[in-house]
Amino acid sequence: MDQFKQTYFEECEDRIQDAEEGLSMMLDGDLDKDTVNRVFRAIHSIKGGAGAFAFNQIVDFAHEFETVLDFVREGKLTPDRDMCTLFLRSNDVVAEMLSLEQSKKTIPESIGANLLEELRTITSSMKGESAPAPSSEASNNDHPTSENFTWSIVFRPHEDMLKTGNEPYFILQALKELGDLKVTTETDNLPSLHDIHAEHCFIGWRLTLKTSAPEEEIREAFDFVEDLCDLEIAKQNVPPGDLPERRKAENRRDSDTPQARRKEDRDAQENAPKASKSIRVDLDRIDQLVNLVGEMVIAQSMLQEQVRWLPPEVGGKIGEGVEHLTRHMRDLQESVMAVRAQPIKSVFTRMPRIIREVCAAVGKDVRLTTFGEDTEVDKTVLENLIDPLTHMIRNSVDHGVETPSERQAAGKEPYGTIELSARHRSGRIIIEITDDGKGINRSAVLKKAQEKNLIPPDHQLTDSEIDNLIFKPGFSTADKVSEVSGRGVGMDVVRKNVTSLGGRINVASTPGKGCVMTLSLPLTLAVMDGMVVSVGSQRFVLPTINIIESFRPPHSAVSKLSNGVNVIIARGDYVRLVPLYNIFGIQDAVLNPEEGLVILLESDNGEKLAVMVDDVLGQQQVVIKSLETNYTNVKGISAATILGNGDVALILDVPGLSSMNASIDIIEEYQNALKAVGQIKITPTKKGGKTDEESAQEEDNKEDESAEANETNAIEDNEDHPPKDEDAEEGKLTHE
Repeated sequence: MDQFKQTYFEECEDRIQDAEEGLSMMLDGDLDKDTVNRVFRAIHSIKGGAGAFAFNQIVDFAHEFETVLDFVREGKLTPDRDMCTLFLRSNDVVAEMLSLEQSKKTIPESIGANLLEELRTITSSMKGESAPAPSSEASNNDHPTSENFTWSIVFRPHEDMLKTGNEPYFILQALKELGDLKVTTETDNLPSLHDIHAEHCFIGWRLTLKTSAPEEEIREAFDFVEDLCDLEIAKQNVPPGDLPERRKAENRRDSDTPQARRKEDRDAQENAPKASKSIRVDLDRIDQLVNLVGEMVIAQSMLQEQVRWLPPEVGGKIGEGVEHLTRHMRDLQESVMAVRAQPIKSVFTRMPRIIREVCAAVGKDVRLTTFGEDTEVDKTVLENLIDPLTHMIRNSVDHGVETPSERQAAGKEPYGTIELSARHRSGRIIIEITDDGKGINRSAVLKKAQEKNLIPPDHQLTDSEIDNLIFKPGFSTADKVSEVSGRGVGMDVVRKNVTSLGGRINVASTPGKGCVMTLSLPLTLAVMDGMVVSVGSQRFVLPTINIIESFRPPHSAVSKLSNGVNVIIARGDYVRLVPLYNIFGIQDAVLNPEEGLVILLESDNGEKLAVMVDDVLGQQQVVIKSLETNYTNVKGISAATILGNGDVALILDVPGLSSMNASIDIIEEYQNALKAVGQIKITPTKKGGKTDEESAQEEDNKEDESAEANETNAIEDNEDHPPKDEDAEEGKLTHE
């Protein structure tokens, strides 16, 4: 049962989103029949499933909601903007009830109570306007004066109805509770015993029901199976005015021959909606598949590395096979990544509800527009986007957009606008949140930051640096703590979550016009294309999406500024030159840029950076291994990977490198990171670099001295120290 419930809740997520989208379209004035039916079907399906699991509170609320939507669907009610807002709030209540049921929590009676009364008021008013008085109905239609009517019901389930978990017995029981029920079983389609399948339904029923209940209540018994059966409901003792409809029903029954049914089945199949081409797969299975593909990519890289050392007469044919394998592996990897890719729409559809809640709390009117909802991103990235976007949207409404009176005084529309957009760029997903509010009050932000000792009092900051102070831990410009903001943790959480995904966040503000918050995130956290470079004896990987070009600069292109920073002329601009050997303390690297290579990089925000390496070893797909899992975050390093020769290499973080300088702390962090992922220890470079010949000679001397020392120590250990008792030493823990 728990498995069925979980499937139901997963399906409800999609239906809540469908209803949200349809209601948002209705709010914008789209009252097309298809739009209204879309919302109605979503709520109807949620109610049906809730009834199957005895979620009575959801059933009661959804039923009233569905009834009002039915009036809209039939054209009896034209909703205005206030009523559409009521529908959206009602959809939020259904979503909240589902969330509580999924968490196995009790739904408080207060949830949705006010909305339920509003829906009932609409229902009562509509029934009072459209339903004639009973005496008038009996007089005009010559109905019997008795309250009980006799109904003829034909119920023929489709063969696959039982597979959906629907049981005809419960439907017949529900009808029996309405009145006097007589049942006749149809067995014309019953096959031989050999052909009977336990999961198929081959029989139907003709029912005679005497009841005072209206037709709608009778049809409610078939709510769950409307699309899974052939159903006819007709009132007996039909007055003359209804004879045509009755005659049609009788003609349908008269034509109920096997030949006619086969023709009807063929027509139904031709006119039936296309079967869904999607299936639900547990995410753990997808993750397992992704991991296996990653290991295959590593194995393919190792095989490719080994083929290089084979003689041409042997390696030629094998090399061709490896090239074919490489191409197929790339296609396989892209296909597997596409399986994990999900439209960002599922996250965007949550935001209108957030805006409505915040607007209700702070007394503002904000409207949301979205673009790029079909932009796809990895499932893991998608799930981790919900909290950051929620905090950013709440911040924009609470701090960015003004109150209606303030906006009118400033010559703006009384309602604010927030634009949420997503797009792909250079192998990353870019998400922007733009508001037309008052922008960031930089003087207030700077003053608050100084009061909280987040920056030194005399520290000079640029406008961009002041804007980004809102991401500091504990920072808030709110005078008091409210249920919406004031604690100073929201935007700090945003930056931490985004950084943990390998992303970047930036804010740009224009006073009086609003601000733009930009998120830049990788499309996937599994595999990437990288350029393998060497720095001394170490190997690094640079993301290919960040690489502009590589070149060997002339002597005149390199200069040193007064603060000690090296710059290089690249494409007519002065670009900062970062020597990786200096930052990470690699002593056996090429020190002269003219003897090595310079790689020109561009970060997500367009900032250019040049890094100095010894050589470029090639381009390959690399499997991303989290460095945080094995060690911790290291500035300038985004992750680790395994190369084709089995060595571990670190993947460089281009934006992080741009803000780094050589320091012993960074060197030590780098050394510890290498140890954590299985690399060898690196000796930091001493101040005052040496030439290649000097470094090489010193390294040879150290190796010779180390070998002699080891040999001497081994001899001394054998002579001076007897063998240790292993039992005595058992249980001791040593750490090098």
